[in-house]
Formats: sequence, structure tokens, C-alpha cells
Amino acid sequence: MEGIEQVLSENAIKELEDQIPARAAAATRLAYENAKKCGYTVVLEKNGYVVAEYPNGTEQILFAAKPRRKVVTGVWFQIRALPRWDKF
Repeated sequence: MEGIEQVLSENAIKELEDQIPARAAAATRLAYENAKKCGYTVVLEKNGYVVAEYPNGTEQILFAAKPRRKVVTGVWFQIRALPRWDKF
């Protein structure tokens, strides 16, 4: 099969693209559950705060989360460039 190019129809591509949000959510949830099972501290956002959940079940508020940027379809906005960590 090497060298054979498979072409998907527009409908097949659309169906696969429609699965991305659900698959991403499932993968994120699975990573969270696996980290908790392995005894790691998990950091997440809860009620407007960034919170650390420790393996013993306790939670610590780390800081207030900044509000997310509202994104509107069809409206352009600029994202600032982050520094490249490999140059430090």
C-alpha cells in the first residue's frame, strides 16, 4: 500500500472534522483521569480560579484566572508572539 494515495470525499472529510471536538474532549478527560489515578497533582480552572488538585484530594487556589477572549466567527484578531524557549 506504500505510495498509494487515498482520496476522501468532501462528506467523509466533513464527518471526520465533526468528530474532532468530541475526540479532543474525550482525550482531555482521559488524560485528567489517568493523571489522578497515577497520583499526580492536576492543575485546572474552576469557578474563575486556577486550582491545583493534589493526590490526597485537597485543592489549592493558585490565582484568579483571566477572562477568556470571546471569539466571533469571521472577525480577525492578532495573537502576540510568545518568546521562543529554545533561545534561553
